Amino acid sequence: MLANSLLAIVMVLVGEIILIPVFKMINSYFLGKNSSLSGVSIIKGVLERIFIFVGLINGIPLVLVLLGALKVGTRLEGSSREKVSNDYFLTGNLVSFLLGITYSIVYLDYRIDILKFFAC
Repeated sequence: MLANSLLAIVMVLVGEIILIPVFKMINSYFLGKNSSLSGVSIIKGVLERIFIFVGLINGIPLVLVLLGALKVGTRLEGSSREKVSNDYFLTGNLVSFLLGITYSIVYLDYRIDILKFFAC
């Protein structure tokens, strides 16, 4: 059990460290070179991917629907105030969702191998 938890933590941490430059590139592509990612945006993205990851590894795929509805709802409310393009919003969400799903697939595939390794 501890090995699974450690695997999950390490996997998400490594993935998020690798992803920071990817999201910076997406940000500068859509919003210009002078824009920067805020710490709040980074934390919200990490929490979003962890939420997807935890939901999927626990067999609750409806977290994707819930999160999608929350994101659309918050986007509709803020669309009149913010001038962030829909392409930027869509791209960021797709990348984030795909990464959360990828985390869960990798975890579910490799946790069995880790258990066999520690059982020897």
